[in-house]
Amino acid sequence: MNCVRRPSVRSPRLSPINEPPATTNWRASVLPLAVTAGLALAFVAGILLASQGDDEPGAASAGESSPAPTATVSITPGAQPSQPPRIEVIDGREMEYAGKLFRAEIAGSTTREGLTIVHFGGHGWIELAAGSIDWSLFANTSSLNGLWHRERLDLQIVPGNPNTRLLFPSPLSAERNVAVYANSTAAGPVLLLYAVSADRTPRYPVHVDIRGDFWIAANPLPANTILDARTGQALELSTRLDAGQLPLSSPDGGWRNTQCERRPCAVFYNPGGDPILAPIGGSIGCPALVDLPRELDLPAELDQALIIEGGRFELVFVRLSSVTGGVGERTVECPSTATVVAGDPLHLSASFLVLARSPDGEWLDLTVSLEGTLVVGTVSTAVGCPCVGGI
Repeated sequence: MNCVRRPSVRSPRLSPINEPPATTNWRASVLPLAVTAGLALAFVAGILLASQGDDEPGAASAGESSPAPTATVSITPGAQPSQPPRIEVIDGREMEYAGKLFRAEIAGSTTREGLTIVHFGGHGWIELAAGSIDWSLFANTSSLNGLWHRERLDLQIVPGNPNTRLLFPSPLSAERNVAVYANSTAAGPVLLLYAVSADRTPRYPVHVDIRGDFWIAANPLPANTILDARTGQALELSTRLDAGQLPLSSPDGGWRNTQCERRPCAVFYNPGGDPILAPIGGSIGCPALVDLPRELDLPAELDQALIIEGGRFELVFVRLSSVTGGVGERTVECPSTATVVAGDPLHLSASFLVLARSPDGEWLDLTVSLEGTLVVGTVSTAVGCPCVGGI
């Protein structure tokens, strides 16, 4: 095969519910703490002008959908609302008001099932101690953690374009805000947000209105929801066949997600310490040469993959490099048996790219739901950025 190495074919740790957040190319560009005095003075002046305004949201602003929107600090239980929760329907979903998260001019926001895109009109602040949640920062990440109705919630905040920068307070500082600003005047800051329960089980849609107020869905996404890990879009399949389960060793261990940036859609999976179990039963083999989809730009010199032939479709397991996250391990350990049943161990814990194809060799879309059900079929949803891991 003549394939080009594709850096983005790697296993992002986005969970979007079940897995830790995707590693982005932009985290490496977070501004060092040592900024120039001139930039700091200009930035603070801009923030002071942008920060004026009331903290209580207006009824009209809540539901307004604008066009194109941690050394761990000790986790302090947030001040829970003393009044009945404020619930409003936003984009057809019941959302609960959780206080002001951004003190900034919000130019617009877009809410997807698994990702919210927030466009800033200028510099601003992320307020860690505002509203109903007292957020804590995880060391060296843009992950916030807070207590929400007695449930620990992780909020991932990712720069949405190369021009966006985040300035985090020092762990030894009393500062409780994160600065958001643009590196140049070419484009305003853009942030991508998604929220999951700290045990990686439920995933909650979130919304930011034009006042910077933060809203959390009153109910998590259904467990059978299928999300594209990079764009946060819910995926619909015009045809579908259940293809078994991809279990995790523990709620917060391992990861599994779907990526449809290039077709066919594929699943990235690591069980989190336990051996991978066969999702389906059937004959099993490890052919010496595997012809992988050229559309995915996989390496040409891939010697071996593990294939389960399940009758109506085949599942192809390609081992991922433990170093780069891309396809780099050229062999897999093939079971000694010729057949497996669903639930049989296949391999010691490792990271895999999982693909599906028909018995006649046609590649099919393979997806995984939030609860871990593999689904083979044809994805009919258009997928596009802004997205985690790329723009």
